[in-house]
Amino acid sequence: MASSVTNHVNLEIYPIDQPDTLAYRELVRKCQEALSATGVALLDHFMPTNILSTLVARADALMPFAHHNRNNTTNPYQETVAQQDDWTHPKQRPRTISTHVIAYDLIPHGDIDWKETTTHRTTRL
Repeated sequence: MASSVTNHVNLEIYPIDQPDTLAYRELVRKCQEALSATGVALLDHFMPTNILSTLVARADALMPFAHHNRNNTTNPYQETVAQQDDWTHPKQRPRTISTHVIAYDLIPHGDIDWKETTTHRTTRL
C-alpha cells in the first residue's frame, strides 16, 4: 500500500477522503459547532492506535533534541493575542503553553510516513 496521510486516519469515523458526502459535511458541521462553543474540536480515535503509538515512540526518541518553548501566551493558532473582554472567537482566547518542537531536519531521512504525517495540512473547517 502506498504511504499517504489517509493511511493514518480512521476513515470509518472521519471520512475526510469523501468531501462530497453527507457524512463529511456532518463531520465538518460538528467540528465547527465545537470550535464555536469551546474553541477546540476533539477528534477521538482520529488516528488508528497502532499508527499513533508508532508516532509517539518516534517523537519520544527525538525529545532530547527538541527545542523547548516555555510559557508562551498565544491563541490556538500560535498567534500573539491582546488582552480583551470579548473572547467569542478562538483566535481571541489567550492560553499559556509550553511546547517541545522537533526540527524537521532531525527526522530520519528514511522515515517517510513520519514526515508525511507531521507535515500534512488538513482541510480548513
